[in-house]
Amino acid sequence: QLVDAVSADSLVWRMERLSGEAPVDVGLGEDWILSRHKSQPGNALAAQWVQQEFVRMGYVPQAEIVGTTGANILAVKPGVVHPERKVILCAHYDCMPGGLAAPGADDNGSGTCAVLEAARLLAGHEFEQTVVFALWDEEEQGLVGSAYHAASAAGNDEQITAVINLDAIGYDGDGDGLLRIHARAVGNSMAIKDSMLLVNTLYGLDLPIAVNDPGETYSDHASFWDEGYGAILLIED
Repeated sequence: QLVDAVSADSLVWRMERLSGEAPVDVGLGEDWILSRHKSQPGNALAAQWVQQEFVRMGYVPQAEIVGTTGANILAVKPGVVHPERKVILCAHYDCMPGGLAAPGADDNGSGTCAVLEAARLLAGHEFEQTVVFALWDEEEQGLVGSAYHAASAAGNDEQITAVINLDAIGYDGDGDGLLRIHARAVGNSMAIKDSMLLVNTLYGLDLPIAVNDPGETYSDHASFWDEGYGAILLIED
């Protein structure tokens, strides 16, 4: 039922606003997110807007300040059996290049919109473990936002049982529909990969999937590998 409830209209509506095709209003009148690069005002505007979207879904989002300019945005759904165990569904919302226009629709508006859509679909459901919907900042500067969060979690001995990172999932240059999973033997990463393959079969998604083992380290999942946590990257080929 949840799979059937995924709304392309919802995804497109958010993408239009994140990529500057339509205006947003965070309380100061209409404005456009023309760039989400860390040096541009659209980055902070995007952070405010995704927080507003989480609030609209019934969450109480938090801004996790990173350095002097960055802000990760987190929406937490506490688990009802093991709230101390966390599953993180994440994407980075910042983008490149550094000019005045950087719509970043695929990289990584696509992952950001998918995380927001998942948050909308799962808002009314309870889970044994805590689910964290995380949108990282400053990925393009070297995984800065996710590295900060992962290091903090490790320093506090937090139990993160899975990290699923979505990056650049909206562009299919050759029409083959191929989904690529990046995993490596860190923590329970390979088991998370196997679960993703099972989901593809169990729910009849029938996506063609290729696995990179060992996976690349160019996106936010690698921040969690660095701390010994299990994580995978989902990306279009």
